[in-house]
Amino acid sequence: AHSLWQIRNSAPNQWIFAVVVFVIALIWMRAATIIHVFYPEGAHPALEELLTFFAVGCSVGAFFLGLVFGISAFSLPMMVDRKVDAISASLSSLSAVMNNMGVCTLWAFLIFALVVFGFATAFLGFIMVLPIIGYATWHGYEDVMQ
Repeated sequence: AHSLWQIRNSAPNQWIFAVVVFVIALIWMRAATIIHVFYPEGAHPALEELLTFFAVGCSVGAFFLGLVFGISAFSLPMMVDRKVDAISASLSSLSAVMNNMGVCTLWAFLIFALVVFGFATAFLGFIMVLPIIGYATWHGYEDVMQ
């Protein structure tokens, strides 16, 4: 009951965080749309044109992926634990991810693999996967931020 009370107390900051991530997602979608405008013309575009298009799209996507992961990796546990505002938690999370790039990159790939497993099992895998991700994220937050 204590943890539910803490989550309830930090709800306004969690809403602010959700809006920030939503705005980033909108910008990400706009960037993807702009990149798609430059798709090579013709029925059979040259391989070099396709590779350039693919490389630019992947680079922009990787930037936004890194940004969203960076601000969200530890911000929600921090808002609950330390009662800080959403922006401070996001910036602290981004800093922690930048300072622990190797481990956090591995963690991001593990989250990706576990989510793919959850989808591949017709969402039944999420029953097992989501508590593991949440528990591991909390302990990762404690190890990195304390």
